[in-house]
Amino acid sequence: MAGSLSSIAEYHGIPFIRDFGVLPISAEEYPDEKIFRLIDRFAAAYGDELVLYGGLTACERIFGLKRIRGVSTDLDFVCTRAGLDAVIANERLWYHSVFDIFFSVAENIPVSFAFGHIHDWTVTADFFGSALPARLTFPSAASVRCASREYGIMLKLRRMNERLECGYRPFGKDALDIMNTLTAPSFRKDLEPVDLARLRDLVLSETTADKASLRALLGFIAEYAMHLTCKEGAAFLGVLSSLERMLEERRQPGAG
Repeated sequence: MAGSLSSIAEYHGIPFIRDFGVLPISAEEYPDEKIFRLIDRFAAAYGDELVLYGGLTACERIFGLKRIRGVSTDLDFVCTRAGLDAVIANERLWYHSVFDIFFSVAENIPVSFAFGHIHDWTVTADFFGSALPARLTFPSAASVRCASREYGIMLKLRRMNERLECGYRPFGKDALDIMNTLTAPSFRKDLEPVDLARLRDLVLSETTADKASLRALLGFIAEYAMHLTCKEGAAFLGVLSSLERMLEERRQPGAG
């Protein structure tokens, strides 16, 4: 995978970097509207060939309940092959040889374009097929495709587990984003509940977390209920308990 993308970068003369510090970005406060307008710009330019993932999809304008943390100040997209070709043709890019990903800077905001994998997780056809449209500004010229909530939560749990395996504390922002996404459907009429059966299957098949690790991760996430009201917290902990029970019921023999 890395050789494939690095070969593409080399063929197109895209500069290689190993340090984000070389990107032409200056310190700046990023107002929400600037970030969302920029997402609109990419959605209008590349349509269904890009899928937005990461912390922004957990904000209240997409799949989240409310503003719990600051809006992410970078954009993370996954490209189809057609999308990658279009991005290469139209954007100024750098190839990060450590993370095997393309980066750009648009209006002083870093933008990443993943292809084939997200942090070493192989992107599947179902990831693209399950992506959902979201309209971020009103009126908006285009809707942006976003990774489904089930894939988004799985990817965050996967990163949290990888940090545990390396002896590090998981990122609190990942716990907040998972909590915000799981809680939102209880209070937003425009959202269906997260498909816990699908999420369970993704977590069990796409992460290496064993029984003890999953229990620790869900316990870590539960601690962040302090950021919710009593009513919101009760709804969140109910969903989290259901997920934990479903994970236990479907655990493979001998796992943990």
